[in-house]
Amino acid sequence: MDKSIIGIGDLLKDINNDNINDMFIDFLISLRFDKKTIDSFIKKIRGHPIPFGNYIEKPIYKKTILIGDAAGFVNSITGEGIYYAHKSAEIAANAILKDYTDEGNLEEDYISNLNLLLLPELFNSKKAKIFILRFLIIII
Repeated sequence: MDKSIIGIGDLLKDINNDNINDMFIDFLISLRFDKKTIDSFIKKIRGHPIPFGNYIEKPIYKKTILIGDAAGFVNSITGEGIYYAHKSAEIAANAILKDYTDEGNLEEDYISNLNLLLLPELFNSKKAKIFILRFLIIII
């Protein structure tokens, strides 16, 4: 295998690829890898921040539907997104099938089922994250 995918989490607002590179190299150094070894094995580091708590409330336009990370469906506290990717794909598939058979309206069905089955949990995790962070700031 010539590639590895490694996730790095942080609460930085202005994270970019340089931050991710530095964070990962600092992490490897903390594990006692020497800089020469790191440089010889790591050729290219790329990254993209996960949209923690920045979900799109109406992730559909005409016949284009966003699901999972593309719609920002990520738990604000844990960063977990696989469940939300699968659930939003299921909701989208059901809306597409109903629209295809003329038994429903794609946009209305997708949005109403997101509001019923997915967005309340994301909204609550976002509120809990805000509460937790404010509580930690008071303690610190």
